[in-house]
Amino acid sequence: MPSISLAIMVRDDAERLRRAIRSAASAVDEVVILDTGSKDDTVEVAKGEGARIEQIEWPNNFAHALNRLLSLVKTEWILRLDSDEWFELDIKESIRQLVAEEDVFAFRLIRRDIKPEGGYEEIALQRLWRHHPAIQYKGTVHENIPHELFAQSWPGKVEVATPIWFWHDGYGAGFLDKIQRNIPLMEKELEENPGQPSFEAMLAKGYQDVGNPAWLPLMNQIVDRSLQEATHNTSVQSVIFAEVLNTIQGQQLQEPRTDQILSRALQWFSATPGVVVAVYNLQMRRGRKQEALDALLLLEQMATTGQYDRSMPVNPAVFTQFWKLLDRLADQLGRWDICKRCEAHL
Repeated sequence: MPSISLAIMVRDDAERLRRAIRSAASAVDEVVILDTGSKDDTVEVAKGEGARIEQIEWPNNFAHALNRLLSLVKTEWILRLDSDEWFELDIKESIRQLVAEEDVFAFRLIRRDIKPEGGYEEIALQRLWRHHPAIQYKGTVHENIPHELFAQSWPGKVEVATPIWFWHDGYGAGFLDKIQRNIPLMEKELEENPGQPSFEAMLAKGYQDVGNPAWLPLMNQIVDRSLQEATHNTSVQSVIFAEVLNTIQGQQLQEPRTDQILSRALQWFSATPGVVVAVYNLQMRRGRKQEALDALLLLEQMATTGQYDRSMPVNPAVFTQFWKLLDRLADQLGRWDICKRCEAHL
């Protein structure tokens, strides 16, 4: 049976670290912890849970720190969690079955982000993969492992999505402080390595989250540049398109640019629930009910098939809340066939 390490980077999060370790310990062969300067009893907790731990000073670079964590792993597979993440269900058998698959280099698991206002959003993340020294994180903040590193390290193998899920409660108290901390890191990353669409998009969203008025001009700049491109560069652009669609009002509703944004949004992100909802709302503001109905029918397809883009956070409630809107709009347009389908969900 292939060997697995649970790998966690942490600082000053003793109690949640204990929860994270215990939630996955039965599924792995060892636990590896990188502490980046804890002042509480995080280190003692890690040792008490049987983890192998190394301590470093925070390098002010997430990729550098996480690559140090990966360098500590000696097993064939890595299961990575943050200290504010945990599995609610017993994952031992399911994880062991996954790593036994010979033709896979990585699996995407579903993270459920608990929202301070209630409910949760889901996003699919690459958190279980075959260990290889060439597989390294990139990015000062909002770090990721480029797909090509996996392809080069494990030629002929593929990435697979799974229904295995885990919780994340890091969006509570102190979340905005984290964003404020990350914004200078993102600005530094773009200064040192300009022209990175994903970092531009995440910086714009960060500005929005903390109330910096620069968010909307930057988002519009990203969208306008995207209209000149043949393909989208990063899934984060879907968030930017949704936010810009939500801001279009008044005379802008009938401008040619709005048509261009709508066309590009549906071309690239017709499987992204947040974008489709934004398209529906915009078309209703324009008084274009047939186009709004078309958007809701896309949501119906996602809800009935379960097939949609999970690369950005999705609130599962969207797939229960839209039925009433679909039924009402279909009734207004005389689409009784659609109303009939809605009956089972109302």
